[in-house]
Amino acid sequence: WAQLGARDSLWPGSWFWGEISPSGAQVAYIRLPVGHTYTPAPDEFYLPPYEIWTARSDGSQASRIGRCYRARQIIWFDQERKIIFDCGYEGPSAVIIASVDGSSAEYLNDVTAFRGSLGWGSMALSPDETILALTDAVGRLQIVPLDGSPIQHIAQWGVVSAWSPDSRRL
Repeated sequence: WAQLGARDSLWPGSWFWGEISPSGAQVAYIRLPVGHTYTPAPDEFYLPPYEIWTARSDGSQASRIGRCYRARQIIWFDQERKIIFDCGYEGPSAVIIASVDGSSAEYLNDVTAFRGSLGWGSMALSPDETILALTDAVGRLQIVPLDGSPIQHIAQWGVVSAWSPDSRRL
């Protein structure tokens, strides 16, 4: 974590926000921008400009994905070439799909029929990597096809747990 710059003096616990890929070969993590040195005044309200990064587990090939104060959930897919993560601070979080190499990062709202933000539930990607299940900001359990097809509202209140191996049942 120290080699990745994922720990800082302003808030030592920030490095807990991250995720190792299923193979263990890569990591996504939160850190301050390279060279960040701002020290806030004692009575100043200050949110550090955290960013989400990815790197090989040995610390090499680090890539900046974009600004993100807190990424609570990170889902690796497309043979660990992409991630889906929620990005926020207080209140509902935006969901972002990004290439691990930093070449692209798009809001789920911009590339699918989903409109809204992530709520208090979790997200789960189907085993065939075509559908994201999530609980939105008002508690609705929704199925979001990543190809832009219409979403399905499954339940007024729900929590995502897991998909069946055949991607047909949640």
